Amino acid sequence: MSGEEHEDFLRVLVDGEPFVAGLSPDRAELWSRELHEDYPSTASYRALFHAGFLLAERDEIDRVVTGLPVNQYLDPELRERLAMQMRGEHQITPPRKITVCEVKVVPQPVGGFVDYVWGLPDAKDLEDSRVLVVDPGFFSASGSTSRPT
Repeated sequence: MSGEEHEDFLRVLVDGEPFVAGLSPDRAELWSRELHEDYPSTASYRALFHAGFLLAERDEIDRVVTGLPVNQYLDPELRERLAMQMRGEHQITPPRKITVCEVKVVPQPVGGFVDYVWGLPDAKDLEDSRVLVVDPGFFSASGSTSRPT
């Protein structure tokens, strides 16, 4: 690749193995979509949330809010397994580690950030924290961050 070409995806690590995340739509035919209930435990899913962490440009994230389809969200074991998977330290690139302090799993898709904000006892709590909402989806990961001003 020449210095003028731009990659349209992110390179991340999952369990020490290199992955590519954030594939552009014109290249999506190179991948097959995983459609099963255990998708959150797959390396593809973890590559997408690692890409979201990379885009957050933080070494520590106070709280990650992510979602599960409603039928899966209703299973407390699935919610806890996903939270445990996202919580803690993650090696997202060879030189870069991030730490996730807390994880909240909510029903998808819209509820993530709204559920978090509604659950705060005081809006000032939001102003004093860093929040990353990650929603891995069909060949993409969308995310938004909030931090003190």
